[in-house]
Amino acid sequence: MATYDEWNKAIAEYFVSGLSSGSTVYLSVDEEALMGIGARFEQSETNHVNWIEDFTKAVRSKCVIGDKVYLPRNSRYQSDQTPNCVAFLAAMVLAAHYMISEEIENETILQTNYFKRLRQVLGLSDEDTGRPEGLLPAGIEENLWLTWNRWLISNGWLHSSEQGQSNYNKFINYPLSQALLREADQEVLERLFRQQVNSGQLSRVSDRDIIGFWVRRQQFGSRHLRDLIQESDFRRYEAVTDAVFEVYTSIDWGQEIDATSGKRRIGQRRMTAELYRVEDVIMGDLKYHLYPRQPKQFGGGTLELVHNGTVYPLREERQGWFMPLLFVKPAGGIRYEVRGHPQIQELILPERKFWILVRDPENEASGIFAGWGHPGLGETFILLCTKEYTEQMESFRQEDLINWDHDFSINDEWIEYRECMITSQSWEGIIPQHQDLYDALKPDVSATISLKGGLRVPNQGGWLEGYAPEVRIIAFDDSVNLKLLDTSSPDKPIIHQLVDTNRPISVPSLTPGVYLFEVYSLGKLAARRVLQILPWDSLNCPEPKQPFDINVGTFTQRGAVIRMNEL
Repeated sequence: MATYDEWNKAIAEYFVSGLSSGSTVYLSVDEEALMGIGARFEQSETNHVNWIEDFTKAVRSKCVIGDKVYLPRNSRYQSDQTPNCVAFLAAMVLAAHYMISEEIENETILQTNYFKRLRQVLGLSDEDTGRPEGLLPAGIEENLWLTWNRWLISNGWLHSSEQGQSNYNKFINYPLSQALLREADQEVLERLFRQQVNSGQLSRVSDRDIIGFWVRRQQFGSRHLRDLIQESDFRRYEAVTDAVFEVYTSIDWGQEIDATSGKRRIGQRRMTAELYRVEDVIMGDLKYHLYPRQPKQFGGGTLELVHNGTVYPLREERQGWFMPLLFVKPAGGIRYEVRGHPQIQELILPERKFWILVRDPENEASGIFAGWGHPGLGETFILLCTKEYTEQMESFRQEDLINWDHDFSINDEWIEYRECMITSQSWEGIIPQHQDLYDALKPDVSATISLKGGLRVPNQGGWLEGYAPEVRIIAFDDSVNLKLLDTSSPDKPIIHQLVDTNRPISVPSLTPGVYLFEVYSLGKLAARRVLQILPWDSLNCPEPKQPFDINVGTFTQRGAVIRMNEL
């Protein structure tokens, strides 16, 4: 049996592993996740362990005595240590996952059913359906969620758990907000994907965004799944799209769903890649490289890609991404064999007719463009597409929805639109020729937090003290409400005021620490971004990855360092 502390550390690592900086984290614990986490423990005969039972026993041994709950102690925020409340929070989310199999509209019943499920997970008596002893007064557990949220922010990620809007779900919304797709929802989606692939409507190598946009145009009988797919909150929208795409990437196309035994899914079976664009501005050469994403919940280890008999190690370039490799054509639709992972067998470059490429968020002056994410408002990007979209692009420009500096023909089939920028939020009423491009370009946020300039520290995700970036809120509205929080004392905002958009904002000098910007428009959260200020003593000077040595007799010169050679 794994201990509570072992589960605690493993759960936290599982849900942040493979995520790039700035990603929103969902502690979406269900039985499948627990089986995947448990399989990582180095124990003999792990195939015979019931990991769900092992997890609940570990939580009960730590947090339950008799019929009373004892919340984990010493859960104060420490950025370099995993807070010891994660496993208990995971148990709360597991209860929410069990509960969302029920279509519940009455808020009173919602609360009753949640604590009934939580009691089952914690092994408590189910004679009472209210809050267990030890979880009173209501909200006593909230500090654990706030600790988890602060730990995520301090490490460069964004949290997703928050209070509910009514008294009935004010505190249980924390775990409810983390539960996404149910097992039944996953089965419905898999059957739908199989049908569409067999009919030729979808490809086995489709892209995440294409899958997400396509699913949102479908009709589902389940109210929960229907509401989830049509989610309007920009944070949850991305998480739902990820969850839907995970179902798609977990499908074993060589095996019928009815023929599977036990659990329907075994987890992610394939990785995906984006394009990484490099331009030689002197020679005018353009090259597109394969840019592999790290799989979500990537547990580390050595992965290798096999292409034409040659083995290429996948080395981490930054959080969430491996180093670019191989030259590829933008049409995609290519599969590569992957070795070194018990489940993931291949990497795919999705089949696409267009790519949206943005500047390197860690070094915008590098001239590198890649598929790191969607461009923010006011940010320029490259649209690489087949020439069948040229008429549609001209139509968008005539409607003043988008503009660009110039275009460049790659070949007879592909064209780049350079320095593109979305210029309007009013895309409703447009009847597009190509729905996929319309969906991809239409802005899904109302504001973007821009951090430009300053002195950024490579590979540490922050700026040096005294050289913070210029802050602007890019939005179509003239003004928004801005809140700036120090995550070590979030109850006392540094800034909480109405500010003008699209111009520099005066921010007081910030000492080393982790800060969170939040933008509100019409009373709703519109954007969030983490800002980390680093002290000067955090700088380090690592050895160059490729040193260039010059041998001069008995000496070797390496940069400014001269060493005497051994005789």
